[in-house]
Amino acid sequence: MGSKVRQQADSLGITQQQLTTLYAQAHRYRRTASKFIPDVGDEIRDFMTLINPAIAQDKAGGGRNFTFHYLSIIANLYVEVVDKSAGLVAANPSNRAIQINIYSNNEEYIQGIAKAVNQVFENGMLANIDWKKIEKTFKVKSEDCIATWNTLLK
Repeated sequence: MGSKVRQQADSLGITQQQLTTLYAQAHRYRRTASKFIPDVGDEIRDFMTLINPAIAQDKAGGGRNFTFHYLSIIANLYVEVVDKSAGLVAANPSNRAIQINIYSNNEEYIQGIAKAVNQVFENGMLANIDWKKIEKTFKVKSEDCIATWNTLLK
């Protein structure tokens, strides 16, 4: 069973747009009844509501891994935040790894999301990522990830 927000983005063709993927770690988590919400997800949601207050959002997953879905039909923008456990204590932000999938052909939106996420830490996201956990969890190379971040933060 998938997310209804993802299904809606698929049916509208939004997930056929350019995909930009960023990797991050949360500075802190907000606890809800049964889930921890990373501050990264809150920043993305807040940025998207500035563009258009009528966004759809959804959470899927369980246990130690969650996916947060954010969709703005008017802005033609869909973002998935994949938050996975990368250590023994899942509630510890340093033991989590986050993949941010941005589906948009609007470069300003992509850069805006990168800048919003970068502000989670005072000295920027790149200085605070444990790249070994990102590489192990998502099977990516840190050099490629850092290059994408640097391109968007220019």
